[in-house]
Amino acid sequence: MTSVVSVETPEGALTVDIDRPPVGDGEVRALRCLVRQQLTEVHRALCGVRITCPCGRRVAAAYAYRCLRCGLWLCRPCAERHFAEPSHPCLGPSAPSAPSAMSLPEGGV
Repeated sequence: MTSVVSVETPEGALTVDIDRPPVGDGEVRALRCLVRQQLTEVHRALCGVRITCPCGRRVAAAYAYRCLRCGLWLCRPCAERHFAEPSHPCLGPSAPSAPSAMSLPEGGV
């Protein structure tokens, strides 16, 4: 599987290597277009679906965060604490791995 993808943008097709930070304005625009396309797909698929965070907040699934290590779905404030906490059990050496976990960037599922 290649990490270089071609993305249709208003300026035409651009390529970006998704395994490294974008270099230059063209790659930044391509990555933003790719993220926008994915978020559109997520919003269409999850219209009306809500996730309850362990703190009790209910958030649209498109804006929930899933930990790639433990699989827990979180609201943004809880995700910021969860991912920043070095002593959290899912970050330790015996951490469980989430089954087939996927994540979207900023605000994604």
